[in-house]
Amino acid sequence: MPYWEGFLWGVVGGLLVEAAGIYALRRQAPDTWPRWTHMKSYWLITLGLGIPGGGLVVVVYLAAHIAMTPILAANIGATGPFLAETGTRAAFQKVEPSDRIAPE
Repeated sequence: MPYWEGFLWGVVGGLLVEAAGIYALRRQAPDTWPRWTHMKSYWLITLGLGIPGGGLVVVVYLAAHIAMTPILAANIGATGPFLAETGTRAAFQKVEPSDRIAPE
């Protein structure tokens, strides 16, 4: 699979994850949706990092000469939004002194 095709399948996987999150809100009235659904910054970060990140993860797999099918590429691409979320959460997490490992 060429890199560009893997990237596109990875982006499809990332889009499906985001669509599933929005789909989960379908039975709620739009005025009761979480605040993030109305924030431009959320959508910019999601479209700029989370979804393309899935495509980049697939490209890394392809660069490592790992055989890829479209369904596998989309599945791996679905991890992009999760990687972006956990990466940013870890980067901005405040470490309390009690969270540190005590020397033995």
